[in-house]
Amino acid sequence: MVWYNGFQDQCPAYAPVLGYMGVALCIFLGNMGSAIGTYGSGPSILTCSIRAPKDMFKNLLPVIMSNILGVYSMVVGIIIIGGISSPVIRDGVPYSTYSLYSSLAHFAAGLCCGMTCLASGQAIGTMGSAYVRCILWHNDEAWGDDPFEGSVGKVDEKSSLIRNDEMKEKNGGQPYSEDPNGPSPQLAMRGGDKNSAGQVYVAMVISLIFAEAIALYGTITAVVVVQKGEYHCDVP
Repeated sequence: MVWYNGFQDQCPAYAPVLGYMGVALCIFLGNMGSAIGTYGSGPSILTCSIRAPKDMFKNLLPVIMSNILGVYSMVVGIIIIGGISSPVIRDGVPYSTYSLYSSLAHFAAGLCCGMTCLASGQAIGTMGSAYVRCILWHNDEAWGDDPFEGSVGKVDEKSSLIRNDEMKEKNGGQPYSEDPNGPSPQLAMRGGDKNSAGQVYVAMVISLIFAEAIALYGTITAVVVVQKGEYHCDVP
């Protein structure tokens, strides 16, 4: 170590290691959260697009918001890199100007942003997958005449008649075709109405915004920590 003004060096040679570890963890954890969010919601989006292909782009919202997490981590990583100062050479002797104080602040900022992005990605992936399947369940146009037909195959005639009788009981014994303003048989059997899919989509957007806010809180805090961690040693 080098001694400045009779005190032990505050800018050790290993200080940049902590700073660059903060950058690496920020990028790695942030993009891992982005990947988890995409992986969690992507299969449900593709599966539901089989029945409702026109809703595929609308249901891509969880994937889009998951990839924003990678942008957060990239921005914080670039800011941290900008605060890591290079050694200064005086009379052929290299002097480190990057302080231990700054390196610890940058390491903490990287963890702060990376971990919150990871948590946010987990929340977006889990909620996005559930909401997309819920939207499909309430989507009247995505189902045929039989609400139970599709992935399980066609049902036999006797089972269909039994379910039709059950649906008539829910409508007071009247067939649904006599009420043009009422819900379709398949949607009524699922307990929804014609506006259910839109209401669920609004709830999904609000939930994903608050899940994304988790990463935003960490990003803002990380930027503040980086700014507070500016301290460099003076070269003698």
